[in-house]
Amino acid sequence: VTSAAITVLFMRRSILTEKLARRGRHLTREYGVNPLHVLRVEDVMEPPITRAAAGVGEGPVVAYSDELLETAMRKMLEHEAEVLPVAKADDPTQIIGYVDRGAILAAWVQHTRDEATKEGGWLVRLRKAPR
Repeated sequence: VTSAAITVLFMRRSILTEKLARRGRHLTREYGVNPLHVLRVEDVMEPPITRAAAGVGEGPVVAYSDELLETAMRKMLEHEAEVLPVAKADDPTQIIGYVDRGAILAAWVQHTRDEATKEGGWLVRLRKAPR
């Protein structure tokens, strides 16, 4: 009981979630995960064929394929950009795709929808089974 009280008072996370946080999976609410803290730009980016070739998103601001979606969204908001070119982290001059706000928001919606859909488990199935 004492250790639980100390954990609640002095740690931002519980002992159960601290290991996950060290791996980069930051839990924002008790056990809920913010998708923008988990998904990376490379998960939602598109190839550079259409928009990057047309000159959309050109400029000094780029997203990197290995950065979090939250970081890319922050860059978009700060620079009032709808689209960011995506570059390799080790070579910022090589554009490998693009990411837009719609793709980030769609990933967020899909991830939160998946989190909200929970299966009942064996006890719920047992209760619903015909007798």
